[in-house]
Amino acid sequence: MFTYARVASALLCGALLPWLACSAGVKPTGTQGAAGTGGGSNPGAAGTSSSGAAGTGGSAPPLGGFGGSGMNNDSGVGCQHTQYTFEPKIPTVYLLVDRSGSMFHCLTGSTGDPVCATPTNTAWNGLKEAVRTVVGSLEKDVRFGFATIWGTDPAGGGMCPAIQGMVPDQVTPALNNATPIMTKYDALPLPPVSTQQGVKFESPASESLAAVGAALKADTSSQGDKYIIFITDGQPDYCDDSNSLCAPDSVIMHLQQNKADGITTIVLGIQTTLFDLGTGILQAYARGTTLGNYMSAAGPTKPYMPSATDQASLVTQLSMALAGVKSCTFDLTATGGTPIKVDVKQLNKATIKIDGATQALDPNSMNGWNMINETTLQLFGSSCDAWRDQSAKTIDFNFPCEIIVPT
Repeated sequence: MFTYARVASALLCGALLPWLACSAGVKPTGTQGAAGTGGGSNPGAAGTSSSGAAGTGGSAPPLGGFGGSGMNNDSGVGCQHTQYTFEPKIPTVYLLVDRSGSMFHCLTGSTGDPVCATPTNTAWNGLKEAVRTVVGSLEKDVRFGFATIWGTDPAGGGMCPAIQGMVPDQVTPALNNATPIMTKYDALPLPPVSTQQGVKFESPASESLAAVGAALKADTSSQGDKYIIFITDGQPDYCDDSNSLCAPDSVIMHLQQNKADGITTIVLGIQTTLFDLGTGILQAYARGTTLGNYMSAAGPTKPYMPSATDQASLVTQLSMALAGVKSCTFDLTATGGTPIKVDVKQLNKATIKIDGATQALDPNSMNGWNMINETTLQLFGSSCDAWRDQSAKTIDFNFPCEIIVPT
């Protein structure tokens, strides 16, 4: 689970830096302390009570209690060291899960049976339990949606919703969406015990990616980045038994079209003894290049490839994939009721750290951090990668008093 930033802003003026004459500070999230009592030409002593009374007198601004907010005699707010919690913009993630017939084959024993007699011995069940664990732990931080890659061959009398542009088995994205997603997931029926055209479950991956991409593109409620977690256990098709060489090329085309629309795809190739999709094709999915080089890369440089028989691997690699959706854009107005604006002409005075490692300021927004405007900070290149690493827990923003813009 992500642990987003506890953030230190070192706002050290008042008595320590009286020549700065701060006209405004920021309200802390900590306990209010009393402002000091002024006197002579020196600042008042730090307050110790919880009343937070204003300081009086003196020609220099009084220093309020540590973690408090003291008013000086010029009606400004004294600057002190304090803490805030900055929240990244919340990402939206569709879990697009392969529901083809091969997901229901036995992992061990009679692996060639169309539907395993023991549902718990299938990639479908193992993946579902991994999703239950991971989505349940992240539902407060990610707007999860759900859909499947599923259909039966219309030429044999079946139905294939994705070909009509519909999102199969859709649960629309929302925060705290684990229960609706798992209710839908648990209720999906097993496929018929058949290999008959128009009856057995097919893998219309390209059409499903197009349908989910269109739904994400139209999602105006999303404030953060948009993602598809594309989970497959093998060869795609066009909801039929046509030539298998063309379908992967179509998948890559739709991955790249989604990327052009601002939607990144992360690929999980579920490994079973029947997995029939070459590693090179999975890597092409993840890169969004080779085969059909239509546009820029669609996703990360390599796919995740958990074993369907290893539950811990499924949970771990799904968690790793979702760690990559942590937003690299931070809204500094989302500070628990105390918006902050930063003077973008003085960014060289600020410090940004990820798990204690200082990140470089990059005015070109290529590799480091930069302010997009007075209230939006964004990480780029290696700094964004460092934050998205699943082990990264804390990001610290240190803004000196003099670069805070009065609000």
